[in-house]
Amino acid sequence: MLALRNLGWSSAAKVMYLMSGVYLSPATIGAVGRGVKELDAELLNGFAVVLGIPVTVLESLIGAHQAADRRRSPENIDTAALLWDVRHLTAGQVREVSHLADALSR
Repeated sequence: MLALRNLGWSSAAKVMYLMSGVYLSPATIGAVGRGVKELDAELLNGFAVVLGIPVTVLESLIGAHQAADRRRSPENIDTAALLWDVRHLTAGQVREVSHLADALSR
């Protein structure tokens, strides 16, 4: 699911920390992806935020159970949608959008 958003291990770790506050090393992201590390409630919430998927849906996909999702703010929902949409852009287009975002934030 992360790869469908053009997120590798390092970028997924950064995005997860920025969006959900859950810090994972890139190697841990890879371990979760390979099924070597099980998801606890915090990691499940973090992945749900980044993927833009309700925790209950993610739970049903992997057969896990955890506490209620508390991190689906409107900003996180929009960011997750943006990550999904950006996958259609070329590298040049992503750079162009990044430069525009930098210019608008000044």
